[in-house]
Amino acid sequence: MFDQFNRKCNRLAHGMKSLGVKKEDRVAILGFNSIEWMEVYFAASKIGAVPTNVNPRFVLDEVRYILEDSDAVVAFVEEPYAEIIAETWPRLPMLKNIVVYGVGKPPEKVPDGMLAFEEILSDDESNPKIKVYNLGAIAATTVFLPTPHPFIAREFWET
Repeated sequence: MFDQFNRKCNRLAHGMKSLGVKKEDRVAILGFNSIEWMEVYFAASKIGAVPTNVNPRFVLDEVRYILEDSDAVVAFVEEPYAEIIAETWPRLPMLKNIVVYGVGKPPEKVPDGMLAFEEILSDDESNPKIKVYNLGAIAATTVFLPTPHPFIAREFWET
């Protein structure tokens, strides 16, 4: 079961990368708790993007504020909220793509210009490759810090 979830998250992560989502980009998720919500959350995390939860109970102005303030580049929206988001999308210059998902099934109606969740899934089920840290920066930090830093592994300090 977890293997199936992991492979779907990997497919979605590769799909996000194909949309241009990169490390530290914000990925908004607007919907109630569902397996699709979790897949988006984990897929964004796998590529180093920052998942941003948007409460589906917010009114349109609050949703627009969250999307604008977070600088989200893509938003994953549960189907019932797609038409509402379509109204405010033109006022969100950072938001490049909106992906509509249905809970437990493909969405029945996807507004013009938006993508269906299934459309962006890649065939690649392997873990996406990203650079997690910069070893050079860690090594440079160990040289200049007078005492062991709590975020640096102990073996860097032992000589």
